[in-house]
Amino acid sequence: MVIAGENRDYIAVLGIPSNAEIAHDNTVQARMRAKLMALEAEASGSAQRVLRFAFLAAKLSIDTGELTDKGAVSQRNILRRHAALIEKLYADSPADNVICLDRASEERADISA
Repeated sequence: MVIAGENRDYIAVLGIPSNAEIAHDNTVQARMRAKLMALEAEASGSAQRVLRFAFLAAKLSIDTGELTDKGAVSQRNILRRHAALIEKLYADSPADNVICLDRASEERADISA
């Protein structure tokens, strides 16, 4: 996982799947949403709440600096190389593949009103 959120109002996460199919699996998406909602319920502050999540569909590369020679993930290089995806995570109307807990919270508030 790669954490985004510097100079933003909330935390967003890019998940690095073990294989490309996971990124598009509806069951996996539903499980991730449930896990994030459980974490949100336990969070004691905004710095512990992940409001947006998306899988990084592209395979990471040593050549681009996303992975080190030892296989460690370089957060800084991933955030830089995938800046367009980060912007989609923070968009007012994010893509369908972005799990949005803030939007779900707003929808629950609308329903209960």
